[in-house]
Amino acid sequence: MSIREYLSRTIEHPKYMRAVRECNARIQFMPEGTVMVLVGPTRVGKSKAIRHALNEIYPSKREGSFISHVAFDASATNVSSISMRYLTLSLLGRLEHPFYTGDDYGIRARTTETIARLQLRRAIEHRRTQVIVIDEAQDLLKMQSSRSASAALDSLKCLGNETGAKIVMTGGYELLTTCFSSAHFNGRMTLVELQRYRESSEDMDIFDSILATLDMALKWSAGQSLLRHRTLIYEGTLGSFG
Repeated sequence: MSIREYLSRTIEHPKYMRAVRECNARIQFMPEGTVMVLVGPTRVGKSKAIRHALNEIYPSKREGSFISHVAFDASATNVSSISMRYLTLSLLGRLEHPFYTGDDYGIRARTTETIARLQLRRAIEHRRTQVIVIDEAQDLLKMQSSRSASAALDSLKCLGNETGAKIVMTGGYELLTTCFSSAHFNGRMTLVELQRYRESSEDMDIFDSILATLDMALKWSAGQSLLRHRTLIYEGTLGSFG
């Protein structure tokens, strides 16, 4: 097995699968316009869990002119903070709005946030988009004041209310601070946690089984294994596996 194949390997361990099942259920059965927030430690597999759940719900993302769900990765930019205008224009591109899929950046430069928001609402309704994912959402709020960060969350919630689309946000635990301070979010969001493994005998047994599974794919020299260094690995990852 090559390094690339090894790094791309997925082990559907219990904490991960529990989060996938919960995301699946929440997305399918929560009311239209509801916000779901998936939180967990860094690199634990939150983005993959959301994709896994959405692929189970929507085996075909695109059917004719309809797009069931779109995602925006807030960490994939090289700016210190992301404006709601930038987010809106990016979502319009992912919904394949004819004005925002080509190379004519002049249209984007001239489009005000108000007009872009109206076009986004119409595009969501036309595409019958049911889920909007904001991945690494803590980066959407980075370097903004608490007031502007709360306003960004309120804007997302209003977008869900206007279109019926369900808003899904993923991020680290720091995302919760702003979410709980938002008037529109507080009491109106559902929370899912992709947990780390705790220092209980049951969790440690599962953590060991994960390391053993990985060991089977590696070519170790005599006497070496991940299990042999289990304590160091657990402490270095704080019990996270992703």
